[in-house]
Amino acid sequence: MANVLYLIKRVASMDYKHMWASVKKIHKSTGRNSLKLFLDMAQCGFKYGAGYVDYEVFRFYSLTPAQRSTFITRTISNKIRALLNDEAYAHILANKTEFNEYYSEYIGREWLNFKQADLAEFSAFIAKFDAIIIKPDASNSGDGVEKVTISETSNVEELYTLFKEKHIGIIEEFVKQNSQMAHIYPHSLNTVRAATVLDSNGKAVVMKMMLRVGSGGNVVDNLNAGGLTAWIDTETGIVKRLASDKKGHKYASHPDTGVKFEGFSVPYWQECLQLAKAAAEKIPQLGYVGWDIAFSEAGPILIEGNHIPSHHLIQMPDNLEEEKIGMLPEYRKYVKGI
Repeated sequence: MANVLYLIKRVASMDYKHMWASVKKIHKSTGRNSLKLFLDMAQCGFKYGAGYVDYEVFRFYSLTPAQRSTFITRTISNKIRALLNDEAYAHILANKTEFNEYYSEYIGREWLNFKQADLAEFSAFIAKFDAIIIKPDASNSGDGVEKVTISETSNVEELYTLFKEKHIGIIEEFVKQNSQMAHIYPHSLNTVRAATVLDSNGKAVVMKMMLRVGSGGNVVDNLNAGGLTAWIDTETGIVKRLASDKKGHKYASHPDTGVKFEGFSVPYWQECLQLAKAAAEKIPQLGYVGWDIAFSEAGPILIEGNHIPSHHLIQMPDNLEEEKIGMLPEYRKYVKGI
């Protein structure tokens, strides 16, 4: 009876409108039969816990059942979160002001709690910099994050009022990133996404590292904002694959700068690994996190932590081995019950 109720609930909760839109997109790019795609997509939802976005992003339509079973899907990712993350502590990562305060030793940049700052404090802060980054307290995928150039003609009072109207939570100095990282794309603060879990002893395990860079003039490197990503070998810090965007387009070199991705060496690699592990172990109650790490000329700095880490980013098909095996077998080594 329980299984029947579960099936009824799953059928009733399916987003058929967006499922069909995804089917039409796949049909257009592959020529596959739309009805067969739709039925296969629904079956993958029941069998693997894959949403329609999982099906499209992971290209389940081209994978065997054995390959599909190795992917961390939306349902499995939610299960890992339920096992490892105590949501009572999630606010520390979700709120940018709290995050900067809690992880102050790893931030490596000056910042201002704008929600509590008066006009005089704001004026004194921005007077120190040629450019700043403004961030809403709670934002996803880089939404609301902007670079603002400060000039002699800037009206401080108008800026202060404007930022209040935008509900800006924090203001940070614009970090001059490491020259190697700027070389690949200079307009965004390019980062490494470190996917970590805590093992049964509370020790951090780095599961995968991904290079993330902006493109097209964007100041954020997020995939949802047109960014590109490529897999980094955890041992060496060297990019081992072509880059790809969210739409699955491949890039041997950056479309704006021409810098080659494969073979690119991320600076301060051992320090980056150490920072990811230290950040992961600081809150034992949050054992499943995606960390964004940038690089100043002095070394790696922590940008943010994601308590709802992207299971898509670490399993982009173009960043997998030729066998197209997902990350689930690796996660099962450290997370019991999935």
